[in-house]
Parts: sequence; structure tokens; C-alpha cells
Amino acid sequence: MAEFKEVGRIQVSPSVAVVLSRTLKDGNLTGYSLNKFIDTEDYQGFAKGIFIPKEKYEDFLKIVKDAKE
Repeated sequence: MAEFKEVGRIQVSPSVAVVLSRTLKDGNLTGYSLNKFIDTEDYQGFAKGIFIPKEKYEDFLKIVKDAKE
């Protein structure tokens, strides 16, 4: 079973945050999860997300960096 350790979060609206977590399996880093966290009266918890394998994380960061330019 996977374990998630939150790295950080960005509040994008009063009820929605984007959360980056390290994803661990048996104590070993397998990658990172980027999820939407919803906090409303009706629902509180994670929704849509993506998993980025640890060997592809640098590629993901390059995409984000290139998007800024």
C-alpha cells in the first residue's frame, strides 16, 4: 500500500488547494503525486490527481520551467 508525505500545497481558491506529496511504497520513494484537495461543506478530501514516477520527475520540472518562459 502506498504512503503519501505532503511536500507542500498551494491554495488556488478558498475551497481548492493543489497538493504535492512524495509517494512511498515500503518506505522507498516511487514518485510524486499532484492532487487537487477540496474543502467545502459537502466534501473534504482529495480529487483528481496525477502520479509522476521518480525517474520522470526531472522531465516534469523541465516542462513546468519551460512553461514559464
